[in-house]
Amino acid sequence: ALARVTGRSPAPPLPPPPPAFPIAVAAAATVALVVAALFIMVGRRRKENVLASVLASSWRVANVALLPVLLLTVAEPRASPLLLGVMAVASLGAASCLIGTASLRPVKSAPPSRALSAPSPTPDDCGGGMATPDELAVIYAVKHSLRQSPPPPNLPEDGKVVAVQLLRVVREHGTDARAVERVYRRALAWKRDNLPDKPELDALAESRWLCAAEMPHGEWAVGHWPIGFHCGYSKSGSPVKLERLGACAPPSDTKLLYPYYLALVDTLQRRLDRTSVTSGRLQQTYELFDLAGLGTCSLVDF
Repeated sequence: ALARVTGRSPAPPLPPPPPAFPIAVAAAATVALVVAALFIMVGRRRKENVLASVLASSWRVANVALLPVLLLTVAEPRASPLLLGVMAVASLGAASCLIGTASLRPVKSAPPSRALSAPSPTPDDCGGGMATPDELAVIYAVKHSLRQSPPPPNLPEDGKVVAVQLLRVVREHGTDARAVERVYRRALAWKRDNLPDKPELDALAESRWLCAAEMPHGEWAVGHWPIGFHCGYSKSGSPVKLERLGACAPPSDTKLLYPYYLALVDTLQRRLDRTSVTSGRLQQTYELFDLAGLGTCSLVDF
């Protein structure tokens, strides 16, 4: 009737509203996928590989279920483009996170890259247990590496002395085994290139304390630089060394003083290492400096 009056043909009836089921399911699946991705990333940061593996396995199932739902949604002619775009971006972002963790498997933790492998250490390897368990492990690993690779030519034959020397390096430089070995090798190389050759004194230092006059050029040096190499022990049991700087009279030619003092310091270290092994306590020394008589002229001479 309206067409006869107006002369216009009636508008075609509107199609029924699209069912919300495919879009709702796709949206729910997308949200679930994003939540799974977040859980996996958190599990990965916390190193919870078991949870990450379970969720990553469920990602394959989610792919199978999500793909047809997304296809149904795209096929829906009246689906909102904005909603489809948001869902596609969220799905791709979640997939990129999940794909990176889909291959996670519980694995055994590898040893630190800086560690050196070695047999199980025992307290006897460090002179009676002076080191903590962590220090002992580093010391024993470095000792094992020194024996396996070409050993330094001046490496002490007594393993307990080596352990005491390494313990001093560990206390100063930390528990990085490779760094400890590097520092120790460098120290041995410096001694080899700079210390005077004194095999007789080294042998004596294994059994007793020496005096300054027994060092190379010692009888001459003590007249210019009086040093009490071993003047007894402190109340805590540490040996005491005394240097009378105020009584020093430096000679015009000081070339002979260098080998004298280097030999004295090295002999002192040998005695401290040997005493540490025999006493079971990391031995140190007290050094006293007597400044009586020290003036500006003495400082200029030095």
